[in-house]
Amino acid sequence: MMKPGQRLLVTKQITTQAFCFDAPHMKPKSVKCVIPKGSVLLVTDDHEENTTAFGCKPEAYHQLEQQLIPEIVRQQPEYQGYWLILPKDYIGTKLQLEK
Repeated sequence: MMKPGQRLLVTKQITTQAFCFDAPHMKPKSVKCVIPKGSVLLVTDDHEENTTAFGCKPEAYHQLEQQLIPEIVRQQPEYQGYWLILPKDYIGTKLQLEK
């Protein structure tokens, strides 16, 4: 089972969607992004064995935010941040668990 704070090294560039959250009354938006090889991701929640995906965020959250989230989205007054959801089957193919 994956635990919050567990570190994952990105071993191959990942093209995915980042989910942006706004003020509480707004719907989350998604934007296409590319997570660069060499990035470190942190698991954000407990995940059961039978789940197929997991939530995470980059260890260098604010640095990668500039790369992952378009400026036009970041500058919106209601923008509150972002998170990532990745398939578990990326572990061993695009991600490596760090000990």
